[in-house]
Amino acid sequence: MSVCLWGQTELLPFPTDTIQDTIVYRYYAPKSVGLYRISKIFDVPQDVIIRWNPQLAVRGPQLDEMLLIPSGMVVKKETEKKADKTAEPTKENIKEERVESIIPRDFKTREELQKGEKKLSIAKEENKIEYIEPTDSVLPVLPADSSVLRLAVLLPLNTQEAERTSDDDRFFDFYAGLLLAVNDYQKGGRRVEIHTYDVPKHDKGLNNVLTDPWLTQADALIGPAYSNQVKIMSGWALEHKKWILVPFTSNVDGIDNNPYILQFNPTSEVEFDKFEKQLLSDIDNNNPVHYVLLESAQGTTSYMKHLQEQVSRSSISHSTIQLHELMVDSADYAFRDSVENILVLHTDKYANASVLLPHIMQLAVRHQTTLFIPYSWLKMRLTMPLMYMTTFEINLAEQERLQAYENDFARFFGLYTVTSAYPHYDLLGYDLTSGLLYMLNDFRQKVAANPTTYGVYNGLQSDIYYTREQEEGGWMNKQIKIIRP
Repeated sequence: MSVCLWGQTELLPFPTDTIQDTIVYRYYAPKSVGLYRISKIFDVPQDVIIRWNPQLAVRGPQLDEMLLIPSGMVVKKETEKKADKTAEPTKENIKEERVESIIPRDFKTREELQKGEKKLSIAKEENKIEYIEPTDSVLPVLPADSSVLRLAVLLPLNTQEAERTSDDDRFFDFYAGLLLAVNDYQKGGRRVEIHTYDVPKHDKGLNNVLTDPWLTQADALIGPAYSNQVKIMSGWALEHKKWILVPFTSNVDGIDNNPYILQFNPTSEVEFDKFEKQLLSDIDNNNPVHYVLLESAQGTTSYMKHLQEQVSRSSISHSTIQLHELMVDSADYAFRDSVENILVLHTDKYANASVLLPHIMQLAVRHQTTLFIPYSWLKMRLTMPLMYMTTFEINLAEQERLQAYENDFARFFGLYTVTSAYPHYDLLGYDLTSGLLYMLNDFRQKVAANPTTYGVYNGLQSDIYYTREQEEGGWMNKQIKIIRP
């Protein structure tokens, strides 16, 4: 039965949302009103208000800050509705047919996004998600009949830090996209419950999270961000048979023998293989391409050295120049006329290459030259033809979906500004979460038919196609694109 936990006799004249089957007020704190006064206004214990607004544990309410205040009234369960069809509305039988969104419509800044709900769960109780029992013994065990998908989100949001670095912004962007993905998924009446954990970079913060027994109820975990934490979570996921989606690092310990890992960023070895296939394709198609390899007396990075070795191994037209030759503009001999020259640098760090760019630009004036760069260098807006490998590329064929996403982002997050680009981390959060939710519903049936590969999702920025690593290993996304002029 529905109950009212505190002393209210009717709903107060404040806007409301429904979260976790509880009707909550959206209250904007006026000037000089503290937690005690708010507790008296709503007749709600202070510790309950803090539970819904954890920032109040360390400071008082801020002017115009949006707070979530539970009313103590819970939404009527579907199984109880029939008996009360003709009943007059009271606080015991308040119910909602549907709530449109899990996202508060009043987020306006990054700080307000930081105050988002720790637990979000909105849907019709009568809708069920059907799962097909696995035929592969190494697959995770999920509930055979579940009306809710439970996600644990582990991100370094640094909500307890006095100041955040610009590097933290990408995690807020990612989280915003994640919430929009969950919101879209729930539009069909399906239900998702999210627990969000602020996990700093050090291992202690993660170990504290692992003490929460709720994690063992989760169907999947998104995060953590850093490779040292992924190693810990990989062992935990294997022990508890829980999916773990690794969104940020390509250094994933346990991918070879842990069937519960979903790794989005492919390893360097996968990128090398993709690059070599491109080289062989150039040969097969009789494409007149000439590679120019830059070497340095101080040595090259292992990544670039491997790429250079592949050029030599593939018997494709190439030459080698020294760093000092480029610096004194005496490297023209290595370039070919009437063909595309692709210059591969000795480093993947922009700071080390920036001094070379004026000389490279001069070469590009005299020869048809394309510069091979890491994807992140695109933010530098280099004004010459570029070639790069990436798992990110805005899908221009999905303009209608992109516009709908942008409209929803503006509607739900107001003045919150995405700061990340190359990649857009909000789109990454949206694509990965959408793919994960789709997978949890669909994965077992398709894996039974094809146990080594699984195409999950065509995203707004990333297409996700998992391939199993080893016979009993995890799954790695290998959808790498090579972009060239």
